[in-house]
Amino acid sequence: MIDAYREQESIVADRLALAEQRRLLREASVASAPDKKKLDLADAAIEDRQRALNDKRLLESMRQDTVDALRRSYLSHCLIEEDRRK
Repeated sequence: MIDAYREQESIVADRLALAEQRRLLREASVASAPDKKKLDLADAAIEDRQRALNDKRLLESMRQDTVDALRRSYLSHCLIEEDRRK
């Protein structure tokens, strides 16, 4: 979870930096095609990182849900067995 938080924090910082670069480029009004292309590629890389992080979070959430369900099932089974013994 700490790694996911740090990655999200890094993505947000990179998005803010990219937004600032785009703002400066717009204000300069002399943006060249290579400059725009570079920013577009940086934006795509950030989005790829965000999607990868979202996928990791989804898988971790599914893993936790599965473990919780198995734990509930096991405990329920234990209680049923305990009641049968009484």
